[in-house]
Amino acid sequence: MAADSPVVSIIMPAYNAAAFIAESIESVLHQTYTHFQLIVVDDGSQDATAAIAEGYAATDPRIQVIRCSNSGKPSIARNIGIGHASGDYLSFLDSDDYWLPERLARTVAGMRAHPEWIAVFHDLDLVDSAGAKLGPTYLENSRFLDAASDYLRALGEDWYDCGERFFVFMSLLYAAVHTQSIIVDRHQAGRDLLRFDEDYIICEDTDLWLRLALAGRLGYLDSVLSCYRQHPTSITKKALLFAEQALLFHENNYARVHARMSEHERRAYRHKIADYRSVLAYHCYRGGQARRARTLSLQVFMVRRCYGDLLLSAKTLIPLDAQQRIRTLLRK
Repeated sequence: MAADSPVVSIIMPAYNAAAFIAESIESVLHQTYTHFQLIVVDDGSQDATAAIAEGYAATDPRIQVIRCSNSGKPSIARNIGIGHASGDYLSFLDSDDYWLPERLARTVAGMRAHPEWIAVFHDLDLVDSAGAKLGPTYLENSRFLDAASDYLRALGEDWYDCGERFFVFMSLLYAAVHTQSIIVDRHQAGRDLLRFDEDYIICEDTDLWLRLALAGRLGYLDSVLSCYRQHPTSITKKALLFAEQALLFHENNYARVHARMSEHERRAYRHKIADYRSVLAYHCYRGGQARRARTLSLQVFMVRRCYGDLLLSAKTLIPLDAQQRIRTLLRK
């Protein structure tokens, strides 16, 4: 097969994905739109991930495999892939997820029909490890069309223009964009913008989508074009990290968007950030970081004026083991 000049560059970071990467690559190869390059960035896998990808690359010149030492951050692997991209558009697919055959054709058509858009995104199905569908779609779960109706303009054929102030919706409610649902105009975005912030451990994708929304207009296609695999994980062990990263992201985002918001919107965002700070305070408290929890809960009180935040602050003065002993005595 002769290599075509790629229109879309697809970045696939991969780490120990031998169980799923073949299905992910096959979903790209089965696209009805064929003018793409697939860049697989193996992030120091210790299984057969790289070998499987290189097997496909040996038979299809559109596939390139880059091996690197393990970074521990998908953002780094994705940025390496971006550095090797040559297509007009950029898209992402994780090595355990997969696309439906019309995914590239429909999103590329939308981008070409609307050169004012810096990116478009679509809905996706949530599936289990075996690929079985899990309930409503990603955006049905959050009633996206209803929640974002003030920002969306229907264009027909399931397409919507998200409007110049869609970044407000993304900041105050939720990002809506998923990593495997977006396709970006590389020329509109530019090299400096189109990079993931490697300082984040998580939230680096949401950070980039919001920066894109601030730089240009987004389009939305209300159609399921991919599948996002859900694996059983131990969220409890990572709860503190997730809370820290979510708060950091929103604090950073507030700093860049507040000047473009109304006072009502800024107040709403400050309250949202206070909610994230409260969640972090709770996890700090449960993790034995009493002083940090106390500081955070007092900061939350200054915004929300909720006496429950003062109660948490007061509780941090009593060690957890002492509280347990008190509760035991009271039950007797």
